[in-house]
Amino acid sequence: MKKILAVISLIALFQESAQAQYGTYGEYASAKIQFPADASNGYARALFSGQILWNFNTDRWVFTRNAANNDGAAMLVEGNGHISFISFAGMGNSSRTMNDAEFKAGTKLYINNDGRVGIGTRSPSLGYLLSVSGKIISEGVRVNAVANWPDYVFLPTYKLRPLSEVELYIKQHKHLPEVPAAAEVAKDGIDLAEMNATLLKKVEELTLYLIEQDKQLKKQNETIKELQKEVEALQK
Repeated sequence: MKKILAVISLIALFQESAQAQYGTYGEYASAKIQFPADASNGYARALFSGQILWNFNTDRWVFTRNAANNDGAAMLVEGNGHISFISFAGMGNSSRTMNDAEFKAGTKLYINNDGRVGIGTRSPSLGYLLSVSGKIISEGVRVNAVANWPDYVFLPTYKLRPLSEVELYIKQHKHLPEVPAAAEVAKDGIDLAEMNATLLKKVEELTLYLIEQDKQLKKQNETIKELQKEVEALQK
């Protein structure tokens, strides 16, 4: 009996707390957690700040007047499972209304129902967990499990292209072999791990060319010295 009473007390406490988390007055829902009576916007629930109201009658978002500024933020959990974190700032101190599309344009962080995350975009790319519309700054980036790291360039079995063949390729294609063309990069971007591996491969190939060139120069110098000796001997 005591256990039953304890459970009933917890349920009552939860209901009281839940009721305290959302509020409506007149035709508006305000702040806290909203369970819309009109589900035309498709939201399962929404949490938004005190400056933002949802007008049930007009299906529009309303930013109430604030003496200092007219801003606000919201977290929308949509019926399809997508989550949007929306914020507006610096819009002046007069009231303003927005339709749903205009309001969602203020999305700063978006979580798709399949786990894809967009920062600055509501359309995270397929096949990627994180999409960012804008620049990123970081103190470090680590890429794990890079396949085919090009140490194989230094194996005896590696066939290095003759420089004459590389020259012909450059004249025809206007870029190095295995390096994407400018048009391809402009269209598809680059994979940083793959590009770093490709650039390292080119540096390693260049090193092999320099080593071979150094051998040839040394051999030529030795030949020149021998010829000089022969010339000096003929002059005596």
